[in-house]
Amino acid sequence: MTLRTATSAEVSDLIRRGEATIGLRYDHDRSRDLDCELLFTERLQVVCASDHPRAGRRVAQLAELRGERWIAFPVVPGRREVTASHVFALFQTHGLGDVAGRRSTA
Repeated sequence: MTLRTATSAEVSDLIRRGEATIGLRYDHDRSRDLDCELLFTERLQVVCASDHPRAGRRVAQLAELRGERWIAFPVVPGRREVTASHVFALFQTHGLGDVAGRRSTA
């Protein structure tokens, strides 16, 4: 078995080109040329350091986290990642404002 990582869109493209035979991706690809089956749903978790003021406290509303510095799914120009789009839309919907993208160098 060979394991490779890719964005959801890249997974679909790799399957189409025959560079992979099976892929895992977030969200359903609506293209008719792929057969997609939901295996399970994955819940997103908010993570912080154990000494952060929010540690051990339940988050009732996403807006409570306004002003925090976040790291989440990358936004790569020219490559659409559905989960990143959903997360950023949630931020805007819950009053967290625009997300300023910066890629990690790690």
